[in-house]
Amino acid sequence: MRLEPTLKAPSRPRTLLAAVTVALSLGVAGCSGGTSTATAPTGSSASSDTAWAGSAGIAKAIDDLYSATTAAGESELVLYGPYAQLFQPLWDQFHSRFPKVTIVPKVLPATATAATVAAEVQTGPHVGDVIMMGLAGVGVPADKDQLEPYQPPNASTLPSTYRDAKGRFVVQFGDVFGSLFNSSKMTAEETPGSLADLLDPKYKGQVMDNPTLGVVSAFMLLPHHVKGQVSADYLVKLKANSEFVEVQQPYYPKVAAGQVPLMPFVGHAQFATMKQAGATVGWVAKPGLGNLVLGASGIIKGAPHLNAAKLFQAWFVTPEAQQLIVDKGNTIGLLPGLKLPAELQDYTKLTDAVPVPDVTTYAQLMSQFTTFAKQTLGS
Repeated sequence: MRLEPTLKAPSRPRTLLAAVTVALSLGVAGCSGGTSTATAPTGSSASSDTAWAGSAGIAKAIDDLYSATTAAGESELVLYGPYAQLFQPLWDQFHSRFPKVTIVPKVLPATATAATVAAEVQTGPHVGDVIMMGLAGVGVPADKDQLEPYQPPNASTLPSTYRDAKGRFVVQFGDVFGSLFNSSKMTAEETPGSLADLLDPKYKGQVMDNPTLGVVSAFMLLPHHVKGQVSADYLVKLKANSEFVEVQQPYYPKVAAGQVPLMPFVGHAQFATMKQAGATVGWVAKPGLGNLVLGASGIIKGAPHLNAAKLFQAWFVTPEAQQLIVDKGNTIGLLPGLKLPAELQDYTKLTDAVPVPDVTTYAQLMSQFTTFAKQTLGS
């Protein structure tokens, strides 16, 4: 039976109080808003400045979580998933804010992460505290009752669109995906802007990962599939006009070298990294094709550092952490009022054009889509 999806258009960013939107981190040249951050105090109660938290009340609630963490003797937090390493500069700020707690990244392939979480929950020993992955990667263990329901005291500061109705995880960040192209061979105006454009013969040979894998291209096609716009016939034609690959990463330098003119589904974070390195590439996300791919984190059942995990979940929703996601993580924080790079300031136009599926049922919808893709294209 097909799960009936619910589509929600994310709330547009609104302006927060000036105290909340204070510049909070060192900007990444060429991709951030150029904000800056003073060194955080040693512990959330060490200063009367509460702008980093969003309000005095939230700062007090997070300080209480820190006190519970230190009282329990929890000096570390073990974080699973690829973002555990990608967001390393953020963890340095967390440790500066909460000096008695250190984040320990554990990076495994996606399937291995899921298997590790399942094994620890079912039989132990319990090692991991928090899993942080793309929304589907967190939604799967949530659906299998492998996550500890917890909503941090500041969860309501995020738009309701980004909150799991069952309280099993928190959606705190995302990456905007659009077309990566060789800027000496193509202009932004010449890149595709719709599903139909991807079938145009002029884009033949465009590179994307196989939709059956349930990763990047699947993330991008899923919202269209939910709306009934991706048929079996469409997938067959898309395959005929594209080069489907197992992993996209080896093809990024080929775009810079002019060997591949176009990759229609590439994250802004990847583009920013290449651009900073001087690559001859451009990037654009157009409403109707480009979109926001969400990431989330959840507390693993049986987490040995449960108080530290709750502290982390709360901190990652603060204005401090959310701006760091932008400035040092090269991705999108979802708290309204953040300072974003110029090319991302209108990202809600993308989600207005193609709404992101409901976060609570996202993993189920993705499973349905990949099954459909495999039946159409073969495993």
